[in-house]
Amino acid sequence: MDKLTKPSKSIKDFYIDLIKSKRNNKKNNFLKDRLTGVKDLLVLEEKKYIESATNSTLFTFREHSIIEINGTSEVVIKDEMESLYEQDFVSSPYSGKVGREIYDYLKSLALDETCPYCSVTKVNTIDHYLPKSKFPKFAVAPVNLVPCCRDCNSAKGDKFTGLQSRMFIHPYFEDIGNFIWLKCTVVEESWPINFRYEIEVFDDSNEILYQRICNQHNMLDLYNILSNKANRSFRYRIKSIINNYKVGGINLVKEYLQEAEESCKYIDLNSWEACMYNALLNSTWFLTEAIGMIEEKYHLNI
Repeated sequence: MDKLTKPSKSIKDFYIDLIKSKRNNKKNNFLKDRLTGVKDLLVLEEKKYIESATNSTLFTFREHSIIEINGTSEVVIKDEMESLYEQDFVSSPYSGKVGREIYDYLKSLALDETCPYCSVTKVNTIDHYLPKSKFPKFAVAPVNLVPCCRDCNSAKGDKFTGLQSRMFIHPYFEDIGNFIWLKCTVVEESWPINFRYEIEVFDDSNEILYQRICNQHNMLDLYNILSNKANRSFRYRIKSIINNYKVGGINLVKEYLQEAEESCKYIDLNSWEACMYNALLNSTWFLTEAIGMIEEKYHLNI
């Protein structure tokens, strides 16, 4: 769950260019005029979004299906805003359209091209933090558009319950990287060695945040994903662990694991890899029994 730099682009910077290719005729009820008519409202709603997101109160927003044009009886409906995003925002790469430029810019905000929701998979799409099908006012608002991977985008879907405990951590506005909340343990007496991840209770006074982090991990199947990542990562490090054990015994193994943990934590306190090293360091079974059986169990000859 990575904290990202908030987009420097806003609706007022590109909206008129975004809608300039829209047709305007009786058949589509003069769509371009209506889209132009909601511009000021969309700019105002974007400001409200930023204020609410800063205070972690987006869960209080009400779903809507139409956007009213001030001073008229005209509206822009949900389907029209969704189409604006899908046709004019997510246009073909290298199309030169302003929407695609913003789309690619938003993807570039991801750290190391990694999805901020799961912190493991490559970014290849954009998610509407508040679903565009339920909040069309924010269909093209950059602060509502989060770079992510397709798996997370699909798992998150367009679900919105209005419950604070079910809200994903917002990468642009919330930073949960300054305290430890991810925990890993070694599954003892299990071969090959396996790891189990869970969310550690970090503050009894912030039960809602704890529930939100747990909910995000459950919805994205992150416990299983992180376990599989750790299982593979451990296999890649077996040779180094065994060589250290043969040269300096368990104390040198501990030094190796501690250095690796500290190196990962220097970048990310909740690095799944740092948690894996910590789990090994805190497993009496691994340090006293398993360490001497690894070569045999993994059918190695080091």
